[in-house]
Amino acid sequence: MRVSSGNGAVRVDAARGPVNASSGNGRVSVSTASGPMEASTGNGAIDVSMASLRGREDLEFSSGNGSITLTLPSDFSAELDASTGNGGVDSEFPMRVQGRMSRHRVRATIGDGGPRLHVSTGNGTIRLRRAGDS
Repeated sequence: MRVSSGNGAVRVDAARGPVNASSGNGRVSVSTASGPMEASTGNGAIDVSMASLRGREDLEFSSGNGSITLTLPSDFSAELDASTGNGGVDSEFPMRVQGRMSRHRVRATIGDGGPRLHVSTGNGTIRLRRAGDS
């Protein structure tokens, strides 16, 4: 499924396959039964919830100005590359950090590693949540 808006929020509920959602100026909210997924916005928050992942495809999330919250399966594994210009990175998943970690940039292995999880925002916090926790 591919959905986009030039100026407004994008919301996808109960998708059953790959999703690519984007907005030039607005919040992006996606709930899926299974990934993979890509979501982006120039100005707005991203809120994603995935019940499971199929395959080993990379995941990509970016916002020019907004926080990004990803709720992922509790058994999620990936190679994380997360960066924020102004904000922090908060994860409920144990991570093995690669190289140096700073408040604004983290490269780490989550679980057994696997596909790349690239998350970036120019201004906002990045949150990785476990489905069923919190």
